[in-house]
Amino acid sequence: AGAVRLEALSDDGLVVAGQPVKLTLLAANRGAVPVAVKDISFELPKGEVFGFIGPNGAGKSSTIKVMATLLPKFEGKVEINGINIRRDPDKVRGCIGYVPDFFGVYEDLTAEEYLRMFAELFQVPEPERRIGALLEKVGLDGVRRKRMAEFSHGMTQKLSITRALLPDPDILLL
Repeated sequence: AGAVRLEALSDDGLVVAGQPVKLTLLAANRGAVPVAVKDISFELPKGEVFGFIGPNGAGKSSTIKVMATLLPKFEGKVEINGINIRRDPDKVRGCIGYVPDFFGVYEDLTAEEYLRMFAELFQVPEPERRIGALLEKVGLDGVRRKRMAEFSHGMTQKLSITRALLPDPDILLL
């Protein structure tokens, strides 16, 4: 997979890296695919917005899953905020927000109920204030009491990003 530096996503600081992300993957294995990633290395300084471009099967998603501590079978070294993900994956999970390709949504819940549930799980201080501010920022404040079953795909994606931003992560993986 080729790595391409992207210009800033937005001027409002929604996507911010903490300390540098340092990644050197010699190989990553994913299920039946013997080597999904081979020989990739990069560092991301604070504030960098970074994207992967490449063909299917090149290892883009696998690399992100390694960074999110969801793909433990890899050779190499990955540090997020100076934390080695092999040594302390729980600490790494505490400083990242992750939005997977497929995200479970609870169609019977309203957007507000969904975010309250995750705010409780993430132990977000002042959850109502944080939820309100994020819903306004992503343009979903007007539908906060709508059932998620009524949401378009784009609205569901915005809500998933909002969920990932709830604990105010240092790094957002999309």
